[in-house]
Amino acid sequence: MSAALLAFLLLFADGDTELGLAKATLRAKNPVRAREYFTQAATKGNAEAKLQLGIMLSNGQGGAQDLTAAREWFTKAAAQGNVPSMLNLGVLYRNGRGVEANAGGALRWYRMAADSGNATGMYWVADSHYQKKEFPQAAEWFRKASDAGDVDATLLLGYADLWRGGETLA
Repeated sequence: MSAALLAFLLLFADGDTELGLAKATLRAKNPVRAREYFTQAATKGNAEAKLQLGIMLSNGQGGAQDLTAAREWFTKAAAQGNVPSMLNLGVLYRNGRGVEANAGGALRWYRMAADSGNATGMYWVADSHYQKKEFPQAAEWFRKASDAGDVDATLLLGYADLWRGGETLA
C-alpha cells in the first residue's frame, strides 16, 4: 500500500480502519507501526484496540514497557465490556504488575468477567476463593467454570472427588 493511499485512508478512518491496519501490520512483523495504529484506533474508542494496545504496552512490544499505561487502556476497554481486558486487569492486580499486588482487586476484575459468562473468569474467581481457603465458594465457582467449558476446572473437580478422605473442594 502506498504511503499516499494510507494517508488518505487514515484521514477518514473511524477506529475500525486503524484496527485492521494494526492487525495486518502486526502480522507483517512490524510491532512499532502496529502499536501506532492500535493507539490511533484506541484513541477513537475501539475497545479491541484498547485491549491490544494494553497487551503491547504490558509486554513492551513495539516500544517501551509501560504497565501503568497498559492498566489504563485495559480499564478503558473493560468499561466498554471487553472481557479479555477484565481478565488482564485481574492478572495485573494478582501479580502486582504495575500496581501493588491486591487479591481483592484481582477478584473484582475476575468476577466482572465471570458475571459476563466467561469460563476463565469463573475459574479465577474459584481459585481466589480456594487461595483464601473458602472451599465451598471455590467448589461452587469451579463447578460453574466447568459447566461453562473450562477444562482445568473440570480436572480439579475430578481430583477433588479422589481426595474424599482429606480436605477437598467439595
